[in-house]
Amino acid sequence: MENPASEKLQIAIPISSVNWHELSRKLIADQSSLSASEKNSPPTILFESCKGQSTVAAGWKVSNSILFDGDLGDYCLSHFRGEYVEVRGNIGHCGIQAIQAGNAIVRGHAGDCLAAYGTGGMSAVYGNAGRRTAVGLDGADVLVRGSVGSQAAYEMHSGSLIIGGNAGPEMGKGMTGGVIYLRGEHSSVASHLQEVRMRETDRMRIGMILLKAGIKSTGRDFKLFRPDQ
Repeated sequence: MENPASEKLQIAIPISSVNWHELSRKLIADQSSLSASEKNSPPTILFESCKGQSTVAAGWKVSNSILFDGDLGDYCLSHFRGEYVEVRGNIGHCGIQAIQAGNAIVRGHAGDCLAAYGTGGMSAVYGNAGRRTAVGLDGADVLVRGSVGSQAAYEMHSGSLIIGGNAGPEMGKGMTGGVIYLRGEHSSVASHLQEVRMRETDRMRIGMILLKAGIKSTGRDFKLFRPDQ
């Protein structure tokens, strides 16, 4: 995927020196003093030397594009509601949980409970994700280009889960709403989950989500699953 922030990169910060609360307050204050044209293109923030640190950037809502060079640990980027964030490595368990808005891209793999309880925005993982991906999802879009573990979309209420690879056992267990797009195979699905015929509107929607993640596809090679109504 082409990095939309690469041409305007201005600020690089070692992650070990960051006070997340203070930095967030400073960035928000700085944005309020920018001109109208500058507010449309705020500086990109690059965090260097990321080596699996946990609880990083919780609750961030800044409009800067955020890049993490390396791996992040557990409970990172929770309640994210910024514009764009990219992790150039892996993310641990409960990554990007409760995302509210914006685009979150992980170029590596993700642990369990990716984007749990997300209500808006999009989370995309280029590698694989663990069990209970998109648990409790309630309006967000989640894309895993690789495979996911057991109980994907567990108790999902609304939104979209796109799986480019295979899914483990009990896909859709407890799911009450939303849709799952699956390209590969599943080990088993919940008894109330049904494969339904893809319509053109479904193909357009999955194509738009894939394009937002930098993936060109018509979505025609995916299967669509919904819970019984």
